[in-house]
Amino acid sequence: MKEYKASPLNLWDLTKKATDEKIDLPDFYFACGNKDEIAYEPFVKFREYSKKIGFAAKFYEIEGYRHEWPFWDLCLQDALIRF
Repeated sequence: MKEYKASPLNLWDLTKKATDEKIDLPDFYFACGNKDEIAYEPFVKFREYSKKIGFAAKFYEIEGYRHEWPFWDLCLQDALIRF
């Protein structure tokens, strides 16, 4: 985790920089199942952070899904339709 926070790939830092500098970005799509024991808590924190800094992104919380293939398949199909 320490390496990620210091890396140039840290999404939290990248979104803050893009928002502060008003960088024109493509649409962002984030999704998480509300039963995902691995990713749900960080997803909620990042969604709140994004709202706080004004980072425009779409966040989708999918009822009943965990960290599993059926969820990813559903979201991939949805993203392909949206984009």
